[in-house]
Amino acid sequence: MKIKYRQGNKKARVFFSICLGFIILFCLVVTLITMSCKSPEVRIDPDTLLPITVTDDGETVIDNPVVEPTIPVSSSETYSDIEKRMSGVTWLSPGKVNIDGLYPGATGEYYLRIHNSKDDPATFSIYSKEANTCTEGYTKLPPEFNKWIKINPSSIVIPAKSVGEVLVSVTVGLRDKATNKKYEIWIGAMDESQKGLVKSEICSRWMLTTK
Repeated sequence: MKIKYRQGNKKARVFFSICLGFIILFCLVVTLITMSCKSPEVRIDPDTLLPITVTDDGETVIDNPVVEPTIPVSSSETYSDIEKRMSGVTWLSPGKVNIDGLYPGATGEYYLRIHNSKDDPATFSIYSKEANTCTEGYTKLPPEFNKWIKINPSSIVIPAKSVGEVLVSVTVGLRDKATNKKYEIWIGAMDESQKGLVKSEICSRWMLTTK
């Protein structure tokens, strides 16, 4: 009985060593695969860095809320200078965000800046929405992939004449089949303190490319 016990104990140690080896090998493979996948690239086009503006009188209907900025800029003017010069209007910036190289499990993110031009604090709601129109070469993000978009916070109180920031992140689902696609989704912001039946919003285009 004593000899059998030693033999059984030896077999258990061998079995444990084999299992441990498989676990280490699996971890190495996962690590190599992870290292081979580059993080998504977030790009901001220089011509869309300028804020998107909108009249906030609560009476203007904007069928296409994405408005190309028409703000003259001098070569010596910094972005901070532009923001100060636009203190009299409500704006959202940047107007377009490109996230390239997305793959299952990968995340790309960027901060949106919202300016409250009013003399009182204002509550802004921030949300993702289907693109009214798509940039050439892109299609609307399918509804089943809306879960990719996370906004934090989704509601923010911005003091008078101040700027608030929200983090928008895009994470592709591990089981979602969306390789080699070009999607467009809009991130909207609306001042909930607007009065009247008609409320205006400002939106940023988010261009998502998967691999």
